[in-house]
Amino acid sequence: MKKTVKHIARFLPLLLLAAVACQDSWNRHYSYDKTLGGEDLLTTLKAEASYSRFVKLIEIAGLQDKLAGSGSYTVWAPHNDFIPDSVYTSGDTALIRDVVHNHIAYFLHSTAEAYSGSSVMMLNGKYIHFGKGGSEKFAFGGFELDPADRVCSNGVLHGLAGYVPFEYNLWEYLEKTPELSLLLQAYNFYDSTYMDRERSRRIGVDSMGNHVYDTVLIQENTLLRRIGKIYNEDRNYTMIAPTNRAFEQAFDYYKNYYKSNGGPAVTMNKDSIQRTRTHLALIRNLIFEGGFDTLTDTAVVSTFGYRFGNPGELFDGRRIETSNGDLFIVDSLRFDPYELVYREMVYEVEKVCTPEDVTTANYTLLYPGENTKTRGISGGYFYITESSASRDPKLTVRFGDSILSAKYDIYCTIVPGNTEDSTNLEEKTLLDFAMSYKNGHFARNVNLNKAQETHPTELGLVQAGSEVNIPTFDSEVSLTITIKVPSAQRDKYKRNVRIDNVRLVPAGRSPNF
Repeated sequence: MKKTVKHIARFLPLLLLAAVACQDSWNRHYSYDKTLGGEDLLTTLKAEASYSRFVKLIEIAGLQDKLAGSGSYTVWAPHNDFIPDSVYTSGDTALIRDVVHNHIAYFLHSTAEAYSGSSVMMLNGKYIHFGKGGSEKFAFGGFELDPADRVCSNGVLHGLAGYVPFEYNLWEYLEKTPELSLLLQAYNFYDSTYMDRERSRRIGVDSMGNHVYDTVLIQENTLLRRIGKIYNEDRNYTMIAPTNRAFEQAFDYYKNYYKSNGGPAVTMNKDSIQRTRTHLALIRNLIFEGGFDTLTDTAVVSTFGYRFGNPGELFDGRRIETSNGDLFIVDSLRFDPYELVYREMVYEVEKVCTPEDVTTANYTLLYPGENTKTRGISGGYFYITESSASRDPKLTVRFGDSILSAKYDIYCTIVPGNTEDSTNLEEKTLLDFAMSYKNGHFARNVNLNKAQETHPTELGLVQAGSEVNIPTFDSEVSLTITIKVPSAQRDKYKRNVRIDNVRLVPAGRSPNF
């Protein structure tokens, strides 16, 4: 959701630069009179018989005091002939309020500033195009102005040869539908408020010498700003909306992947973290770019970037057409957990490891040369060598909080020695693996597979452990890889290794290698 609200706020002098300039285009257009004059908007509307229907709707909507007051508004008033009886005689106060709000905006919007066309935010938060149409005449919502730019004491009045019908967009439909309230609450968690520096203006100085601003605040949803502004009208989306029952069922299933240890400092509420992360996993993949008819029937990609191969099942629900796309209300979220969250994850050592993660060893970051015969190396790799004959070389790979509270089979991708030297055909080593994670405030270490032999000439996987249980996703889980060659075997095994990446594969599934 995105809204604009105003209030008076005080800011330090450094924010002076945020003040906006006056409306030069307005002054140029009304060069003969730099001040607004005439009657107020409501009085002007009442004086014209052709606006009587719209005046009646204004009174039902409860806006008569605003339009007779000292505020600053622009009204696009439909003439009587264009207001349908279905609205005028409906008796539905909420509908009438939406219709009236659809024709009124804050501030002054003249044809001078709309010459090149722009979208104006109305009282209801919807954006409607105002500018020159195909006939080179000024239009609002596709309808010509008749007449335009009538100056009133508290704003501007444009007559309208048409009526812009109110249509719910995707966000508004969520807001008005009780059976989707849990989905709405999950999205509302990401609401934020910030200052619109361009439209806020300085109006004075307080007793302490600080500037006082007439501040315009933007209320916007940070998640929807990234995955799809379903509250805007400038593009179309297709959206899946689970009913409250379907949302609860999905939450009960997926929450098991997000058991929490209380955050990095183990001080946060575990249930709150689990709920927030589970909600995010569910709601960030419900929106798709374009109307439903533009999507393919074989695979679809959410605006968050996940690919789904079962669109026929995903959109098996009640279809609602809105002003900015298609909404599918479903009784079940038919996500495959192995596609949505419980997926194979690959940690490239050159991206996730630092020099501090290499202990009692030397390391070099290498990349395969053009002449290498080894294929399948994903970027660079760490070449770990011994730094002391008495100490075992180690590399620690930290998984961050992208890991789940689930069971994994863990693999390490090892690069053979002949990648750099085609004559190096016998170099191999032995690896031990151990996992570490926090259990409350205390660290716990778990030994995994030991004495795993690497292949001397082929890029391959070495299994670090099978069905390794990760109790909580935010417990700072890491894997330590140790070159462990007994003294008696150092003629057969070298004390160095080349590590490409570490793979976490859902337990029992084959790695994508």
